Amino acid sequence: LVTLANTLGADAWFNMPHAASDEYVRRFAEQVRDTLNPELSIYIEYSNETWNGQFTQASYVIDQGLALGLSGDAFQAGLFYHSRRAREIFAIWEEVFGGTERLVRVVAAQAANVWTGEQVLDFEQAYEVVDAIAIAPYFGQRFGTPEQAAQTLSLGLDGLFPALQADISGEVSEWMRLYATLAANRGVALVAYEGGQHLVGVAGMENDEALTALLQEANRDPRMYDRYREYLAAWAVAGGGLFVNFSSADAFSKWGSWGMLEYLAQPIEEAPKYRALLDAIAGR
Repeated sequence: LVTLANTLGADAWFNMPHAASDEYVRRFAEQVRDTLNPELSIYIEYSNETWNGQFTQASYVIDQGLALGLSGDAFQAGLFYHSRRAREIFAIWEEVFGGTERLVRVVAAQAANVWTGEQVLDFEQAYEVVDAIAIAPYFGQRFGTPEQAAQTLSLGLDGLFPALQADISGEVSEWMRLYATLAANRGVALVAYEGGQHLVGVAGMENDEALTALLQEANRDPRMYDRYREYLAAWAVAGGGLFVNFSSADAFSKWGSWGMLEYLAQPIEEAPKYRALLDAIAGR
């Protein structure tokens, strides 16, 4: 990770494993201190999506939070533990680096539920030692659900793109607005640890070949360029800062069409999402 950041001249983002010991965190911070280009900033985050029940770290933080008596509600106890453990990790990094000048201390929450952001920021006044709240405001998530799949197929490509536009300008923009307000009220930045389209079958619908084919075709369609530009513009208008797109190059499958490129040497004219990101970065 350090070599990659140094090679690119890009700020680094490090996620500390959910069960990492203080010693692990300290050694990690020392390694970064001694080897990362001193001109680069360092984003520090505790684990990844600890609110997301499909991941092991979600049950871990719940168990820890309940054991400590942080809340009688299991989900809230997990959020509170995330908040406390993140601050303990920040303190170790601050000690190793002799301050916070190079550090961006990040806590993350669920984009569709601003309440989760309130919990991690407000517990024990965490916002006082946090620099950014991070979310993953994906668009198009509902189109691959069992409840929506039949309607998605009936829309076809020509109907799907207006529906995506409505999703971006409606619900997704509202998520962004709510989090931007929360961030401003707590004096922290709003950033995106992940984001982009989320057109994929879920909860069994990944095995629907017709649905998968439609969603993959949508990702290749030139109209996806416009949806991405609208989406990124909505993020900027809401007040969002750093946006980390997911992901770079990856082949499409029934598990998702995440790559901006389907392979590294793909011609740019065949990659509308990639073109949209490059144009947005360049301010075109």
